[in-house]
Amino acid sequence: MTPITGEAPTMTTSPSDGSLAQVGPSWTLVVGNDGALAEPLIRELHGQGREVAVVGTSGFGLAQEFGGSARAVDFGLSGAKYKKLLENVAQLITAVEPDRSRFREPAASHHVRAAAESLEFIKAGGAPRGATFLSSFLVFGTAHGTVGEGDFNVGQGFGSLFEESLALAEQIIRRARAHTSALGILRIAPLVGTEERKVLDQGSLLAEIVSAVRAGTLHAETVWSDKPFLFETVDRASRALARMSEIRFDGVKHLLRSAPPTDREVFEWIEATLDPERPKAPRLLGLLRRAIQSTLTSPERRAFGWHLRFAGTSEPLISEAVEPAWTDVLSALVQAPEVAPSP
Repeated sequence: MTPITGEAPTMTTSPSDGSLAQVGPSWTLVVGNDGALAEPLIRELHGQGREVAVVGTSGFGLAQEFGGSARAVDFGLSGAKYKKLLENVAQLITAVEPDRSRFREPAASHHVRAAAESLEFIKAGGAPRGATFLSSFLVFGTAHGTVGEGDFNVGQGFGSLFEESLALAEQIIRRARAHTSALGILRIAPLVGTEERKVLDQGSLLAEIVSAVRAGTLHAETVWSDKPFLFETVDRASRALARMSEIRFDGVKHLLRSAPPTDREVFEWIEATLDPERPKAPRLLGLLRRAIQSTLTSPERRAFGWHLRFAGTSEPLISEAVEPAWTDVLSALVQAPEVAPSP
């Protein structure tokens, strides 16, 4: 791995005739490496034999650490370090876990700032071999019906600043298409934790539902949509991002599960799993009936019983011989021995 200090080599010896040949940029730069997604993503890239650099200081011994911040101007780097990245980065992966603050203006959100700085880096000549960007299903906001991977502007509104900020981040990065050879955008459901390490994200929608069930505050006669609860784990998201970058995918992909549970199924399963001996609450008067979303405070509450259908493709980014059942995935998280702080 080329050290950060000093000039990167630009010439190499050809194995065929011994002559010197020009070598272009070769690094993959990861922007947004301060959340749970960082380590598995960097490990995936390292496993592909990639030479990885990171903005920040969490290279996990597998990537060159440049310091700085994903959301600062010029990534918060000195002119020399920024120039070094421009000269050596062939591909860019921007994977900032969403800033869930419900009170921050969209343009000030961490993922929006990271998108803006990634765009400027690409426009300055960085990542000529392509860029990959982590987005969200929530960019569709209040839209109903079916949306495809090629859709973006579908006349949607937004129920929160959080949803609007996610759409703004994708809107910004889309401008990079004119400045790089490939721009891959990966839209995913809200992240809920790390299945492999059994870590539940304490700021996620799933954690709020678990907390409410434990506290007994969701015993009212709830109105269910019986529509899918779409969620994603850090593990699958990192594999999909690494694969999209590896094949230099140009376009948009939706990361979907083949058989997601409904909102009712998830709630009943969590209730039975956490406290199987507790008697069911008595049915309350019809006047107390309300949609479960109205009892939640998470900015991602729209994800619990989607009224939107997300169209996927016949060729998923990642293929799994046996996709684990949703109950197995949630078991690893709901009963997790560790809880991760929210980004």
